[in-house]
Amino acid sequence: MTLDSTAQGTRDIYQKCAEYKQRSPHPSRPHISTTVDPAAWLEIHGLFELLKRDDNTENNDELVPEQCEALGCLCMFVRNAVAMDRANQDAASRAGISEDIRNTIFSMIALELEYPEAMKCATAAAQALSNMVTGNKAQQQKLICDELAPGGRAGAETIFWSLLTSINSQTNMAGLMLLLNSLKGDPDLTKMLCSVKPGLLVARKIGELFGDNEDDESDAKTMLYVMLSQFIEFGCLAQLLADAPSLEMYGLLDALAVYCNENTCAEDRAMVASSSALFKSFGVILKQVHSVLESVWIGADGDGGDSSETSSRVEVSKVVSAHRCTAATLSALGSLTTDCSPETVAMMIEHNVLSQVTSLLGLLNMHLPRIENASALQKSREGGIEEEGSSINRLFMFKRDLICIIGNAAHKNNDAQNLIRDLDGLALVLDHMKIDDNHPFIKEYAVVALRSLLDNNSANQEFVRRMDARGATQTPASALAGIQQADVDADANVHHDHNV
Repeated sequence: MTLDSTAQGTRDIYQKCAEYKQRSPHPSRPHISTTVDPAAWLEIHGLFELLKRDDNTENNDELVPEQCEALGCLCMFVRNAVAMDRANQDAASRAGISEDIRNTIFSMIALELEYPEAMKCATAAAQALSNMVTGNKAQQQKLICDELAPGGRAGAETIFWSLLTSINSQTNMAGLMLLLNSLKGDPDLTKMLCSVKPGLLVARKIGELFGDNEDDESDAKTMLYVMLSQFIEFGCLAQLLADAPSLEMYGLLDALAVYCNENTCAEDRAMVASSSALFKSFGVILKQVHSVLESVWIGADGDGGDSSETSSRVEVSKVVSAHRCTAATLSALGSLTTDCSPETVAMMIEHNVLSQVTSLLGLLNMHLPRIENASALQKSREGGIEEEGSSINRLFMFKRDLICIIGNAAHKNNDAQNLIRDLDGLALVLDHMKIDDNHPFIKEYAVVALRSLLDNNSANQEFVRRMDARGATQTPASALAGIQQADVDADANVHHDHNV
């Protein structure tokens, strides 16, 4: 069916839609019956059909705003009528209302740039579909399976993707609520979403939205976190990261870092830390971070060209993503290694996470300035270096996190202790046991890490004994890491000259 071509017929249809909106069941209208007659649902379905826009035929553009408003009225009726009412949910579904609303969402989002009425209708339609599935297991499963069935719709054709990529933040919120209500508490449906290509696209979009939203107090950020927490709790995050992990996934890593830091229960952290695929992703991402930072600093040091050449070689957005990935990954690793089990350390070693952590510490140690006394700090300020230093200090804080992770992994674990020594990580930790006004407490972190590295490990103790006043610059790897000096005695006690 198509829209009646006569002016009177068109007005009658619009009026009928407005009447349905006015008499929709709602808590504010207790005099209206909450049960909708099956015949009414069939009539509503017919009205949706009459108002449906057909992209293959000519449509009267003058009528578009009125059509959008009429569809919005129908969607608001459905939204109110099916809210937590199982009988109305099922009756509406049998009448074909779910598919009507789905078609409405797609057609309204296609028009939202041109018509405010379409934008408003898309939000109401998403809210209606969300209420259709809330508390209704059968409707939840039907929607997820219809949208995400293997071999079905392409990623950009799912209703979830369309809503989350709308230009209207209210529509985004309604789409997120629809997805949350469709998956709520169901591990099987959640795993299905995160295992098929269209679902992966949607899940990563949620991570992107989380990462780009800087308002931690907003309702949108809270809802995004609730959704991502469900992915984490059902063991799906590794699936989202495992397929070509990249620096653009910082939103997912941000959510993981928040989850790990908020869930202080050892069992919760152990559940996340049991994923080998997750640590594999960590290793790949940290390697990418190292590559980006190395490219920036090679140019800055004059080894790879001038700064303009460096800027063209490394995109600013990539540097920002690398910084955010580093912050999130190290924060998550710091929490996950707090109760470091032998199994967790084994995965860190197997997937090169520990080697990448050590390598990144060496890179930062080589390129970040160390200010060892107040006079040097004053000179840097007089020389106008402070602004540059302030941006560098954000990276400098990562040194603390890297040292903590090394210490956590080495705690009562000879395999980690030996690997860190072989990678010159032991020498790197020793090199941080000195005053640095950029980070007044870096020495304390290094002391704790060194204690773990030397505990019950004669080879590491001997390594420290053999170091003389010239420090660890005896090996090429240590020299490349910018290691200076560490004074030790025959009993492996490290001494510092506080008068430097």
